[in-house]
Amino acid sequence: MDNIKIDPETSCWEWQKHKNRKGYGKIRAFRKTLSAHRLSYTLFTRADRTTDIPEGAVIMHDCDNPGCVNPTHLTAGTQLDNVADMVAKGRQATGQRHGSFKPGKQAVWLMCFLLGQGRTHEQVAEELGMSVAVVIRETTRGFTGP
Repeated sequence: MDNIKIDPETSCWEWQKHKNRKGYGKIRAFRKTLSAHRLSYTLFTRADRTTDIPEGAVIMHDCDNPGCVNPTHLTAGTQLDNVADMVAKGRQATGQRHGSFKPGKQAVWLMCFLLGQGRTHEQVAEELGMSVAVVIRETTRGFTGP
């Protein structure tokens, strides 16, 4: 249990070891790098514990915490189920935070200026209320300024 910390408020089992950029726990087991939540689901909820998660299935977090490995917070579903859950909970990106948002030239110039000042793509995105994908896409196109 050294790898998890239980949050008494949410009852999430927060993964304490390595996480990817999106906050999902990663673990090295069976000579592979596995998603900690998928391994938890397999170990604790699969009745026979001998079969894998069905091909194409995703393991969804009912708690919306990607670092959670509490098997009671995990359910299997399709990617369509996962997207429907995201929309129902209002977690989809919209407006400036959407990855396909097209900022104006002045916004792109400001992004380049802030990056030139030493800020990271993540910091610029947070400061301007945009997605990191938009900042990276717009500042790697050879923009020359307004």
